[in-house]
Amino acid sequence: MRGKIFLVGVLLFCGCAKGWNPELSYNEGISRWNEGKKAEALWYVKKAYLLDPAQRVFRLTYESMRVEFPDKPAMERVVLGVAGVNGIAWLAVVFLLMGGGLVVVRYLVVSWPWLQKIQNWPFLKHVMVVVYLIGGALLVIQGVAGVRLFVPEPAVVVEKASLLDRPEESALVLQEISAGTEGWILKRKGAYTLFRSENGLEGWMLTNGCWGVWQ
Repeated sequence: MRGKIFLVGVLLFCGCAKGWNPELSYNEGISRWNEGKKAEALWYVKKAYLLDPAQRVFRLTYESMRVEFPDKPAMERVVLGVAGVNGIAWLAVVFLLMGGGLVVVRYLVVSWPWLQKIQNWPFLKHVMVVVYLIGGALLVIQGVAGVRLFVPEPAVVVEKASLLDRPEESALVLQEISAGTEGWILKRKGAYTLFRSENGLEGWMLTNGCWGVWQ
């Protein structure tokens, strides 16, 4: 669990959260909490905690703020999966796995004639290097683009909102969610954000009511 939180913190520092100071974010959260803006305060303190998970005061404050909102799981569950992954990242993973497979083929000791012919192919090492270089280049492109690998963007709903079945004004309302609901941003489209709550509710909502920690 702590390892996953640490992973999110690393991605925050390596992504577009550059320049964010966890202490300033924490202090702003305390200030807004005292002003009665509890959902916004939760977002700031959550961001401080994810930026610096080792700070015990950030974690304790975040946990104490969470219990002020209804229907909260005991602790945040960081979701790892395909929802936040850009296609470039998956393509990079495919190339890196291919490179690993070629390494196994190259150095595997077997008596199969057809595999020995492949192992003796003079350009096999060159192919391995090219495959790894392509995979690495794709990861660099992914990082420069500022899109996180494998981790959806944590988010907090800062005002009461409706989850919609599609990103349109005429969309059907699926569920009302309250301020302070935590979850993840899966996708953005125009003025709308596809949001999934910690309790599994999912739908589109207006972006200005859902603050992602990477913004």
